[in-house]
Amino acid sequence: MISLKHFNTVVVSLYVFLMFFIIPIEWRDYLTITLVMLVSLSFLLKKGEKTIKVKYLFFLIFLIALLMIISLTTDFTIVNIAYSTVFILILFYIFHGENYSYDKMYSKFDWIYLIALTSITLQLIFQLINGGIYFGDFSLYSAWDRNYAAIALFLFISYCDKRKYKFGLIIGFIYAYYIGSRSFILMLLLLYSVKGIKKVILYFKKNKNNSVRNQVTSIKIFIIFIGIFFVSSAFSYYWVFHISDSNVSSYHEGLNDNSNAVRFRGNINALELLANDKHLLLYGYDNEIRSALNIDNSIDSHEMYLGYRLVQPHNSIINMLIKNGIIYSIIYLIMLSVLLRKYFNFNNLEYIIPFLVNSMIMHEMFITGYLFFWIFVLSVPIKSKTYKKALNFRLKVSA
Repeated sequence: MISLKHFNTVVVSLYVFLMFFIIPIEWRDYLTITLVMLVSLSFLLKKGEKTIKVKYLFFLIFLIALLMIISLTTDFTIVNIAYSTVFILILFYIFHGENYSYDKMYSKFDWIYLIALTSITLQLIFQLINGGIYFGDFSLYSAWDRNYAAIALFLFISYCDKRKYKFGLIIGFIYAYYIGSRSFILMLLLLYSVKGIKKVILYFKKNKNNSVRNQVTSIKIFIIFIGIFFVSSAFSYYWVFHISDSNVSSYHEGLNDNSNAVRFRGNINALELLANDKHLLLYGYDNEIRSALNIDNSIDSHEMYLGYRLVQPHNSIINMLIKNGIIYSIIYLIMLSVLLRKYFNFNNLEYIIPFLVNSMIMHEMFITGYLFFWIFVLSVPIKSKTYKKALNFRLKVSA
């Protein structure tokens, strides 16, 4: 009989790989509902101690009370907030609650990887046959657009890198060329740059018989999120008023193109709206953000802002603020920091930095299935004897 940990591992694996590599995008909501039902069943069937620590119970009660207050005091929906709350609670139960075991499930035969690899390979072949070899025309059938397909493919490459699946890496790199996403290239460059820097650090630390700090605290992770917000905000203002104020090129014909001009203007518009509307700052627009900004129709009918069409902020934290409000966003990011503490370590550095950097130019990376996929990848053990030997000196774990 399958154990509860194995059941949860199968549910998590299927959710991740079905969500991003198998099912059409219009079926995603049904898959997420199935995930919620299966995880709820797992919790109900769990035997033994089910006590909840006081600090986590406080967060849960606070979130429920906050949802009730927001629903009574705002004119907008709370769909996005409710979805984010359920999602973070599921992540806590699976990953933070030790109710998941990758090693025992996939140490001998990684059937999930083979299913995902087959799907990606077939999609690549189909697009090559039907569309020809055209740079920038490729994507995944399960993605909103090629930039979001790039996130899923980067996480797939990260998974293959940790498990040393060479053929999966090759397929991922082929996609990296044909998909034409600059953010994909940036994430891959960061991944292998960080891997190279880590090797240098390990070499010198080992020779000096020194220690490597292998984990960071939840407070430091939360500070990282705050840093991302301020750096992104400052960079958006700098780009709009000092770079894209002139000589803007056409789409993908340079860094200073109209795509980045639109992207960073969307960030600035959101920051100004939040600064000038206290009610919006507290509660956000939730899922009505597109209609509130008048950008839910065709591109030609979008509002104009500083000479370009308006879009929602292309930054995961700024987007979270304007959707969910500052109170909920802070609580959510604190909970996310506690959840990530277990996986924010030296081993995962090359998979953490690219994702965080990309969150500065893409929205909803911390509140959707992409977060689930990222934490899944971070939780996967590294399949490398040499890497373990390199880390076989004293690891200083911070308090």
